[in-house]
Amino acid sequence: MWIIFSIFFLFLALLLQSDTALSAASPFSSCDPACQKQYRALLVAEAASWVTLDINTDPFYDNPANLSSYHAGDVVKWQDLSSTEVTAMWDVPGGMSLSRIFYVSEDIHGNPIPATGYVLFPYSSPIGGSRPLRTVVFTHGTAGGTGQCAPSNHKTLYYSWSGPFALAQQGYLVIAPDWAGQGSHTPQGFTYEAGRLHAKDVGFAIQATRKELGPLITHEWVVAGHSEGGLAAWRAAEYEATENATGGLIGAVSMAPALRPLTLMEQYIRVGQKNSGAGAIAVYLLQSISRLFPSQLKVEDYLSDVGMARLPLLNSGCLDSGGTLVADIGTTAWFKNTSWLTHEVTRDWNDRFNWVGPRALAAPMLVVQGDQDILVFANMTDLDFNKTCEAFPTSKIELTVYPGADHDTVTTAAQPDWLRWIAARFDNSAVGEGCVRRTVRAVNDRMSNTVV
Repeated sequence: MWIIFSIFFLFLALLLQSDTALSAASPFSSCDPACQKQYRALLVAEAASWVTLDINTDPFYDNPANLSSYHAGDVVKWQDLSSTEVTAMWDVPGGMSLSRIFYVSEDIHGNPIPATGYVLFPYSSPIGGSRPLRTVVFTHGTAGGTGQCAPSNHKTLYYSWSGPFALAQQGYLVIAPDWAGQGSHTPQGFTYEAGRLHAKDVGFAIQATRKELGPLITHEWVVAGHSEGGLAAWRAAEYEATENATGGLIGAVSMAPALRPLTLMEQYIRVGQKNSGAGAIAVYLLQSISRLFPSQLKVEDYLSDVGMARLPLLNSGCLDSGGTLVADIGTTAWFKNTSWLTHEVTRDWNDRFNWVGPRALAAPMLVVQGDQDILVFANMTDLDFNKTCEAFPTSKIELTVYPGADHDTVTTAAQPDWLRWIAARFDNSAVGEGCVRRTVRAVNDRMSNTVV
């Protein structure tokens, strides 16, 4: 596994080094002064959003010595954070309360592995104080490649009003997995874009929370997610149609779903994508697959010299700082060889880990897509929508397209619609069989691209 620079020493270096050219021995020497300045600024901004500067120093994320005695769906640790702790360490809206959960999920072979996440509580239930809280699992998009980037370690839970805060404000109890290996310590690290494993993380997070909260929450639940989390929501809807289902799923919302990462990576590299997120995502994926197949797929065989030089920096922060290391030179410059995308172990990963479909859905699904998305292209979402509808024509699935919306802004542009759709599932509103595609008409073409 690649050595990740100590965050403490990295920040010490950032503070001591000037913007002048660095020596060849410095880990920053692969960046010119402009690159260094931008990287520093974004890394410092990321660090300001972390609850713990080095997640490895937070005992909550430590694996207990008796971890092997637990089974998938068990609660290992449940931490109810006090009002003082939440107010001092997180930026959670007033009235909401927060717990952290350390539970057990499964790897690809069905072996138990540790996973973490958070549970966000509304102030009260809008449907009546004595009735159980309606439950939504929120699945996050790409945060970074390491445990440091876990949403439970983020002061605004990474998605803030684009997801969890908006849901809790509507009175939902929000369960949000970090993904096994992101936050928790697993043998093979974070398995990025592994839709099948993310679906397991979702199901076992529900089971663990049920054990802790019991009648406080509904048996019925909806899963909603964006980007990598959109993949997770879609895969959860498929996984719940198998014999391994957790049970109770009544709907799924999949926003800008990154369902076919290999195809996306091919396009990023082919066009030299300079979007800050795209290149970092490609490197995260290569590293993740390499950890699963270390003897067959070695990172150094595929990254360029500049890619290898910048890799420790990419792995020392999260998506924003990592992305800037790609934005100045483009995705193509990071790779000397892209044959890993068609390697036999990568194809195996695509089938078993990403779990590429189509498959039957266990519940109705709303798919949300912006037509200006340059990270998850609209035609790719169309492809999976059409494949699912062709293979399973009675699927209850709606694809809604938002003109002018990009990868991130679609979450807030579509928010009134997906919140209304979730409420309808809990209100038992009927959904007709068959596939529906519609395009939303914006009131004007002057929309903001700011995400809050």
